[in-house]
Order: sequence, then structure tokens, then C-alpha cells
Amino acid sequence: MELPVYNFLVIGMNALVGNLDVSGKLISIMLWALAVWLNHRIMMRFLTPKQERWATLLFVISPLSLFFGQAFLPEMLVLCLGLGMLLAALRYQETRNILWFWATVGLTALAMLIKSTEVSHLVIVIALMILTRDRARAFRNPHYWMAALFGGIVVAAWGRHLNKVNAEAFGSWSNAWVYIGSWKIRFHLGFYERIFAYVILLVTTPAAFLFVLFGIRRIWRWKRGPFYLFWLGGLAFYYLFWGPGTAYWHSYYNLPSLVPLCTLFGIGWCGFEAALRRRGGRRWLPPLRIALVTVLLGSSAIGNYILFQPDQTVYDAALKLKSLNKEPHPLALLISNHAVYAVDHGNLPTFPYYSGIPVWCHHRRRPVSELESILRKVNWIVVLNYTPSMDPLFRDKTFFSKRPPNPHDVSWIETRPDFKRVASTPEYTIYEAHHLP
Repeated sequence: MELPVYNFLVIGMNALVGNLDVSGKLISIMLWALAVWLNHRIMMRFLTPKQERWATLLFVISPLSLFFGQAFLPEMLVLCLGLGMLLAALRYQETRNILWFWATVGLTALAMLIKSTEVSHLVIVIALMILTRDRARAFRNPHYWMAALFGGIVVAAWGRHLNKVNAEAFGSWSNAWVYIGSWKIRFHLGFYERIFAYVILLVTTPAAFLFVLFGIRRIWRWKRGPFYLFWLGGLAFYYLFWGPGTAYWHSYYNLPSLVPLCTLFGIGWCGFEAALRRRGGRRWLPPLRIALVTVLLGSSAIGNYILFQPDQTVYDAALKLKSLNKEPHPLALLISNHAVYAVDHGNLPTFPYYSGIPVWCHHRRRPVSELESILRKVNWIVVLNYTPSMDPLFRDKTFFSKRPPNPHDVSWIETRPDFKRVASTPEYTIYEAHHLP
């Protein structure tokens, strides 16, 4: 589904390091550091040094930033490309050098091929930047029309290729509706509650979010240009358009909010300090700064505790399957009833990684005929189960409970003569295939 640029970077690092896990983490850490620098290059155009320092502080201690800054995932690459797009667009506006414009186009095309859901809103931001400066002239500029045509052809061609390649094995994934999600959920309060919970607890932390709101109020009347207002508008589009199928289910899809909200925190906190000075409260600033940093670090620690908890069920079940398997070329069907984010997700890469066995992940979008075809091919069925121990410290009472509200019915497996239960614990059940001739 994604252009495997990150994979190639990890492969190159692995050739030097010789350890795949370490290579993936090193690449992510390097990209995280690059994202900090790119964000600095953007902020220095709009923020004071003090505002920038506070914004960077939140960026480097944000739970989502710390977790995905070292995770074996392409999220930091996507974040770097998004920041690169905006920085190149800003350089084009400053210099009017057409090479910077085509650098913007190239970075945008690459980012869209890797993860269009996380960067498409930035295309809107860039378009608004151009329209604000060029106004009607923008519609007469041939470079803009060529860029739009080029981008459309590249994305359409990649989408057609994906549909062709994935149609047989992942037919139910071969459409954008999977990521757009249900329109009905956009009118449910629970959707917005969950999104705000992700953002407040894992992106900004609760203490910082108060000053994010103050920062929004300040930039509304800012005289340094509408860049961050455009970014906020693009972010609103992202959550309303893509959110129900992405950010609602998976924490990493909330990374697009990381940079703008950290920036707004820096602006908001410095605005609060300035207001306090005007009211004669200068002597309160040092203890308030210490208190704020302390609360931010404490909130970050709690958020990281939530994110860094290993999925022990996946790990244990994968190792058990690996010990049971004697087939030279095994295949398995994985039914993930253990976590809300995994129930209908078509990919759980940690399981095949630890078990060494390729899997199909069951989901409700899969047609019955396709499921029957899979069952005739697999050697194993693995069912992962939810247990209360997965939600410690009252986590089951929060938005971040792993308990799936609507798990798959798996009773049909017990009635099939071609599958026999061979291992069972509260966390997982494993069935071995005995296909009839």
C-alpha cells in the first residue's frame, strides 16, 4: 500500500549494522532528529527564539513523538517529508525561484506515494499559501497547472498499480473508503471525544493543551501571516475527512497534529508570560516555568507508559505457534479479538515477524468467498483474546481501553471438521488444519 522508501533505508542500515530491529530504530531516530531540524527551519520564520524553544521542548517530550521517533515504522519519514514540503514551499515564496517550487512538487509526490492520508492536507496548506500571494495570477501560471497534472498522474498511476497488485489477495482494501471511514461517525460525539483524548493525552499532554488554546487565540490576530491558520485549517480537514478511518483507530495517525500544536503551545505559553509581566507578576515566572516543565515531564511519562506497553498477547501467541509448527511453508489466519485497534485491521506485522509465519488478518470487509478460499490454504488459525489484564490502572474505563466493543464471532471454528484446537490459554487459541481430501 505504501511506496517502500523506509524499507530501503532500513535495508541499507541493516547492511552496516547487521541487526534488523536496531536498523529500523536507528533510521527512525535519525529521521526524528531531522524532523526537529526541519521544524526549526520553519519556526524561525515566524516565532521568536523563546517561542521556538518552548515549542521544541514539547516536541521532544511529546509521548507520540518519543514513541514513533524510535519505532520500526515509516511515520517519521512521512513527518519529515511533510515538513520538507512546507519548508520548500516557504523558500519558493521567499525567493520565487522555480526550482524550489518543483522541489515542493517532488517532495509532495513522494510523500503522497508513501502515505497520502497523512500529507494530503498539507497540499491544501501549500495551495492556500500560493493563492494568498499570487491571487488571480496563480491561475495563469503554467507551472502550477503542470504540477497539478503531474501530481494527479503520479497518484492515479500508483493507485491503479496498487489495485492491480492487491486485488486478488486484498480485494477489500483496494478502495479509499477503508481510510475515509463511515460518514455517520462524523456526527457522533464519541468520534470527537476520542480524537481529543488522543491529542490531549498523547500529543500535547493536558497541561500543554491549555496553552495550545491560548496560542490559537493569539495567532488569530497575528500580523506575521496566516501560515499557521492555514495549517490548522488543513488539520481540521484531515481529521474530518480521513479521521474516522485512521486517527480514530490508530495513534500514529494523530502525528500530523504534532508539529502545529507544539508550535501553538510555544506561542501560547510565551503569550501567557507576557500577559503575566504586564500585570506585575514577573516574580512568579521562574516557579511557574519549573512547575510547567515538571508537569509536562510527568504527563509525558504517563503517556509513554501507555504507548510503550508491549502487546504481550501477540508475542506469546506468535512464539507458541512457532514452536508448534512443523510445516515447511506454513500459512495462518489471524483473528485479532484482543484489541480495539486490531479487530478489523488488515495488517498486524508483529505477529508474522515473531512467528516467522505469513498470515492473513481476518476482518469484516473480507467477502465470505475470500475467507473460504483462505481457509482451504492455511495450516493454522490463531485467535487472540482480550483479557482484563491488558488494561491496567483503570485503563479499561478510558478512551484507551484495548477492549474491542464488537469482537469477531469465532464459534464457527469449533464446528469445522477440518480444524482442531491444539493450544488454548485465556489470551489466545490455536487451531491446526486437517484438510479433508
